Amino acid sequence: MNNLFFFGELPPNAVNGISLSNEMNLSILKEYFTIKIVEEIVPLKFHNKFSMFKLFLQVKNITYAIKSLFMNKYDYLYLSYPVSLMGSIKILILIIFYRIFNKKGIIVLHLHRGDFDVYVKSMVNKFIAERIFGFTNKLIVLSQNSKNFFNCYSNNLEICILRNTVTPNYNGYKISYKKNLINILFLSNYIKQKGIIDLFEAFSAIRIKFPHVFLKCHGNFSDLQLKDKVYQYESDQITIGGPIYGEEKFEKIVMSDLLVLPSWNEGQPLVLLEAMALGIPVLATKTGDIPEMLGKEYPFLVAPRDIEGLKLKLIEFIELKDSSVISKNLIKIFNEKFCPKIHRENLLNIFLK
Repeated sequence: MNNLFFFGELPPNAVNGISLSNEMNLSILKEYFTIKIVEEIVPLKFHNKFSMFKLFLQVKNITYAIKSLFMNKYDYLYLSYPVSLMGSIKILILIIFYRIFNKKGIIVLHLHRGDFDVYVKSMVNKFIAERIFGFTNKLIVLSQNSKNFFNCYSNNLEICILRNTVTPNYNGYKISYKKNLINILFLSNYIKQKGIIDLFEAFSAIRIKFPHVFLKCHGNFSDLQLKDKVYQYESDQITIGGPIYGEEKFEKIVMSDLLVLPSWNEGQPLVLLEAMALGIPVLATKTGDIPEMLGKEYPFLVAPRDIEGLKLKLIEFIELKDSSVISKNLIKIFNEKFCPKIHRENLLNIFLK
């Protein structure tokens, strides 16, 4: 059995789309590999922030990883590609040391974002990316669009498509496509880049006209200033809740009429896949791989940071008489492209062939 070294985020220390995807992929790979895990632990409160303590944690994490690579030989190195300057430098250091200790090993990088073209507009980021890809054997991307973009890099870099997946876990609540009361759900960490304030502004502009519509929000806070601002929007129609997991999360999704994710940037958000699998309509932004996930003709897509457009799409859904066709189409797309069986087959093809 081959040895695999994994470095990255995992639940419960990190609860986000990347960590959950990592957990699922490792649960499959452990059937075929002996896996050494070095978990990257950086608290959520340091998201998109610099601090000496965060730098200390990152140095500690990567030092331990390098020590582990020095002490043992691994056939595979499996990493997520972080879209940040410090993160990419960290990954470059790690793969250089892996190559020093193991010249014939296979390096597999997993890119969970769909906006890499924006990231490499910076000459520094592009330079580091080229160095990283020069060492890498396989790059996992989320979509065909991303694969097309990376074809311009080294001919020695194999580009592999692995769409995200989820395994819905709920106890069979009946979906009601339209009700007298309409529940809209925001389910993500409370981060400015997730468009949470954009959503509040759009919803606040229509809530008086539609007193039967309610916005329910759930997630973790990483920014105390943003937390104070978020709670300023709480009202009889806007509920601010904490994080939810497991069966409770799927119950909230399936009992909602619409899931909204107005992010400024994304890859393939797991929460959208969770909604699609359950047939819950979504309203999302045209960013990352979201348009490819939902289809070019999907009616409820809006540009990032477009509060007016978001407001109009909310009204359009509220006034929609029947959303059952949308729901059935989302289930069909999920089963044809994103189901766990297809994901497992594609993942194993990448690592075993």
